[in-house]
Amino acid sequence: MQAKIAECIIQWQSDTYEHLRRLLHYAIHQSGRSVLIILDNTDQKDEPFQYAVYDFAQQLANSEPVSIVLVLRESTFFRASQSPRLIEFRKSKVPQDADL
Repeated sequence: MQAKIAECIIQWQSDTYEHLRRLLHYAIHQSGRSVLIILDNTDQKDEPFQYAVYDFAQQLANSEPVSIVLVLRESTFFRASQSPRLIEFRKSKVPQDADL
C-alpha cells in the first residue's frame, strides 16, 4: 500500500502545475482561507521563463481563489506589456479603470 501511495505521489509531482494547484486547492479548502502568492524579481530571468511564470500564474488565478502579485521593474513591465500575451494577462483580472 505504501509503495502504491509513493508511486502516486511521484506521478503527481511530475506535473508541477497540477501538483501545485492540487496542493493549493487542498490548503484553501481545508483552512477556509485564501492564498497570496508573491513572485518577486520575475524580470531577472530570460524572456521564455518570464512568460512561463506569467502563464502559470494566470492558470492558477483562473482555477483557484488566489491572489498573485508579480514583481518586476517598471521598464521591464513596459517593454513586456507591448506583448499580446501580457496585454491579455492584464485585461483578464484588472479592469482598466479600476480604483486602486
